[in-house]
Amino acid sequence: MSEDLEHIAPAIGGHIESVVVDDDKVTIGIVGLGRLTIQDRGQSCCEKRYMTCDDDLAGFVGAEFLGAHVAAAPNAPGEYEEHEIEFLVIRTSSGDINIANHNEHNGYYGGFDVRADWHPAHRRN
Repeated sequence: MSEDLEHIAPAIGGHIESVVVDDDKVTIGIVGLGRLTIQDRGQSCCEKRYMTCDDDLAGFVGAEFLGAHVAAAPNAPGEYEEHEIEFLVIRTSSGDINIANHNEHNGYYGGFDVRADWHPAHRRN
């Protein structure tokens, strides 16, 4: 597991309540435990960062969350001089969710800084 994604551990083994990809962040709700956010935090001047996903995310509701990792992907032509892509793979008991993380930039900046944060559910006494 990547150091950058080390905060996914509390979610592993939990059941997915929701998965939302919103611009530059993915949020995974885990039933009764909390939510996991994974985001590219590497924003620098003159960059356009965003995430895309073609998977049917509703089909993963109820699946067990098994982990996540990043994987290299080929660059693509883009609006700027450079268009880097990196895959974020969310592993579940119903298969993988494949999210493309994009960084379009002028060639001076670049790279990715994908990190996870765990937000535990508030327990009522």
